[in-house]
Amino acid sequence: MLWEISLMRLRANGAQYKVTRRVPSQSIAETRFFQTKRHALRQLHDWLK
Repeated sequence: MLWEISLMRLRANGAQYKVTRRVPSQSIAETRFFQTKRHALRQLHDWLK
């Protein structure tokens, strides 16, 4: 399975970070929201392992 992973900074309620991974060939996606960039990057690196 090939995952696409993205990291976005949102400005809805202060600064929030959204980390998403998805499989484009299937309807599978997982999204997580974080208050700090450090926590978002930690999740991103965990998914890249």
